[in-house]
Amino acid sequence: MDLDLNKKSVTSWKIKNEDFEALSISIIEENKKLKEILFTQNEFSLNYSQFSLYYNYLAQVKNNIDLKYVIPDYKQIKFHQKSKKRKIAPLSLKGTLKIPEVYFITNNGLCLFHFLAYHGKMERSPINQNLVSGLLSAINSFAENIGWLSGVKLIKSGEIEVRFSKKEHIFVALMTNVNSRLSHLVEPILFDFAEEIGEFFENNYSKQIYACYEKGIVNTDDFSEFQESINKFFIQYRKQTFELYQKLILTEAIYLGVPHDSCVDLIHQVSEGKSVINELAKLMKDYPVITNAIQKVNFDQKPVWDIFGVPIYEFAKE
Repeated sequence: MDLDLNKKSVTSWKIKNEDFEALSISIIEENKKLKEILFTQNEFSLNYSQFSLYYNYLAQVKNNIDLKYVIPDYKQIKFHQKSKKRKIAPLSLKGTLKIPEVYFITNNGLCLFHFLAYHGKMERSPINQNLVSGLLSAINSFAENIGWLSGVKLIKSGEIEVRFSKKEHIFVALMTNVNSRLSHLVEPILFDFAEEIGEFFENNYSKQIYACYEKGIVNTDDFSEFQESINKFFIQYRKQTFELYQKLILTEAIYLGVPHDSCVDLIHQVSEGKSVINELAKLMKDYPVITNAIQKVNFDQKPVWDIFGVPIYEFAKE
């Protein structure tokens, strides 16, 4: 097909299953109007956790399309051009988690389970996970021996931060990799995440953990099923942080003069588990000041959106 680039353009999204391209979606537009949606899909298999993530990505692509092709309010165009220096783009799809590694370690330094989140799955680490587990265990034990009864909570080196959550028989070491200072809002989310996955692991694998203490060795097959569980936790926390993202924008919008009732109604919908991105885009036409709220939320809480790969609005210069 011969495209006249002065009139038509193509926008594409790709969803991959590991390194395998699962779905390609292409949008053909003409004069900024949606003309056609093209799908190219390959046959592939998914477990339920992967299916949920796949469905979430597909829904985000739909949100991108809905946002990009909202019919503009032509009565407000001149006003918008004078009042805005930057224009809003659709939600960007964040793919890479900034929690590269999670370690589940016994109090005597045995690595029970190691999660690499670069591709959302376990894979061979360039560093021996048992050496890392032993080092983290030694640091934690040293802190306890000098009187810090709760052990170490946080260690930091450059952009790498490791948070500890201690349970009765194990502790979780949650590693993050961000170049922004984490705010007071981010910290509780990360510690809650570490607490929740640690409690789930200890409660569901108590027999296997006891066996590791008795034998002094780890059978990794005993914990392999936890892979699907931790994937679900990541999906759950990404969903929760996306809800938080929407609520913060609407709360900031109220302070900037957007009608209270309109924003509160949308906040209630978010609390019920609904995405209000489409409604927010419509409201933005009448109240362009919402873009200021979005920019503030994007900047103030950037680390939490990065860490869990939350889709956010992006801006481009006109």
